[in-house]
Amino acid sequence: MDIESERCPNLGDLEKKTKLVRLVSLIALCSLPLWIMMVFQVYEAYRVRRASLLDHISSMTQALTLTVDAKLQGINAALLTDNGPDVFEVNGVSLDQVKQGQVMALDDLYTEDVKKDFNPVSLQAATIDGKLYWVKMIDDTGAFYYKPSVFKDKGLEPAKTLDDVLNIAKTLNEGRVKGMFLGNDGGIGAAAGLLMWSGGADYFDESGKKVAFNTDGVATGFSKLKELNDSGALLIGAPTDYWDPSAFIQGLAATQWTGMWALPAIQKALGDDVDIFPWPATDANGKASTFWGGWGECVNGKTKNPDAAKALVKFLWIDSTEIQQDWALSYGFHVPPRMSAAASAEQLKSGPAAKFVENLNNYGRITPPLWDAAMGTAYNQALTNVIQSGADPKTELDAAAKTNQADLDRLLGSSACPWRVRGRSAAHPRGLAWHWSWSEGAIRWLTPPDRPAG
Repeated sequence: MDIESERCPNLGDLEKKTKLVRLVSLIALCSLPLWIMMVFQVYEAYRVRRASLLDHISSMTQALTLTVDAKLQGINAALLTDNGPDVFEVNGVSLDQVKQGQVMALDDLYTEDVKKDFNPVSLQAATIDGKLYWVKMIDDTGAFYYKPSVFKDKGLEPAKTLDDVLNIAKTLNEGRVKGMFLGNDGGIGAAAGLLMWSGGADYFDESGKKVAFNTDGVATGFSKLKELNDSGALLIGAPTDYWDPSAFIQGLAATQWTGMWALPAIQKALGDDVDIFPWPATDANGKASTFWGGWGECVNGKTKNPDAAKALVKFLWIDSTEIQQDWALSYGFHVPPRMSAAASAEQLKSGPAAKFVENLNNYGRITPPLWDAAMGTAYNQALTNVIQSGADPKTELDAAAKTNQADLDRLLGSSACPWRVRGRSAAHPRGLAWHWSWSEGAIRWLTPPDRPAG
């Protein structure tokens, strides 16, 4: 594909600078160390197929420093230095990265028309304090895969509630074929966030300052997953985990939760006898859900070439529909983040692929940027205690919420205790002791305001 230079505005001056790398270096060498060999194979295929495009992009990137350890030792370490990449790919932006100046706000790339072409839910994944810190490259999501012919024979319908999921798993659990595969941990990893959303809750409340997952609805979901694990209908101990479709393809399980990325392999193996449905509502008070994941392109906050770096990100992931569709659908199977690019992609217009896009837009939920690894550990441990030890779900959720609220307060600027700002009111001659609660967004009085401090 030959892209004329006039389609790349404000880049003419870059052609006078020293050529450094091609696109394969730009993205592959700046990726997290995940599935390293597969990454190199994918990018090499892209390089061969798009040689003319890469030559063109090389001229765009002449001003950019894109050298990172060729063994993919980690983008985080590189960003701590002054010699990190100008442009890099991540699957999440954190508050710590923003505070340390590792990522640059890219709001100027999002004109009103551009912003309308991205689902607002997707934009939330990299929005911190009202600023956007990436442009999305691919969207990922998941679903239950099943064979319509098997469901018809057994009189089953796609699940609407978790009780339906339990019924499907039990009904299809026959002989050496288990009814369902949610992962070798019984769904703890795959279903943790889904149980929150489908139970009618979320990680934080609308203010983003209080944890909000310790509800009766989420506790009910934990109990339902425990019941499913105790039923004996789940496949445990598969050769690969839920992210790989082998258990479903090989008939080890009659249904499986996995990602959209698995659809081509499943259809190649099983033909047209494949369909999907989202994670269902916990009960009548909940709502179906699925995760809204993916990867985005960021600009280093310390770059010496911000205009060139942002121009490259804009050209690839905002302006170039064909590149976005090719990247999402030719070297994996994902949804192009721009809604117009997804709508015009032929591969996504029918069958399970079209349902994935519909479910993503209707039910997709993101993990917020302020949800860090420590919070995830506390929440997942609560679910683990329920599934593996029979602990009380609400008690476990309340304990995790207490731990995570303290962590959230710390991220928002508080000290080890939940109060960050302390003082005395100058309006009162003797002063009134007070402090500010970030979690409650209000002043809390150490001394009642209607009584002088002694």
